[in-house]
Amino acid sequence: MNRSAVGTLVVTGCLWVLATFAVAATVTVDCDAGGTIGGMLGSLKAGDTLIVTGTCREHVVIPADVTGVTLDGQKRATIQGTGPARDTILVLGKNITIRGFTLTGGRDGVHLSGPASVVIDANLIHGNGRAFISIREVSVESSTTRSRRTAGSASI
Repeated sequence: MNRSAVGTLVVTGCLWVLATFAVAATVTVDCDAGGTIGGMLGSLKAGDTLIVTGTCREHVVIPADVTGVTLDGQKRATIQGTGPARDTILVLGKNITIRGFTLTGGRDGVHLSGPASVVIDANLIHGNGRAFISIREVSVESSTTRSRRTAGSASI
């Protein structure tokens, strides 16, 4: 292989590595300053992480077109559903990770609908009206629940 071909391979490889790492982004939202998770979801792309701070008083709907993203509360943020008729987090997207939150209020802490899939990691889920997690396809890791209420065999 000549020097030109080797140089081309090295440059191509470097560009591929840079492009791979440039795709994923870390985005932040401060709910105490008026930001919302729901307002940020439309800007996230697969591989992105949304770092959340403060107390988010909202019902979060993760649409089906949002895939491969992580919501990270860093074990300090709270998502507080504002009423018993809606879920605190409704997941319609796939390959979603919900990590490090306190989830309280709302009908279900996390509800999956359709072909949704989620990893729920290191969350405290309590004070929900019906169920902590309503499951279709889920992996639960390192999470704690309190004050258990159930809504059938597909709920925790």
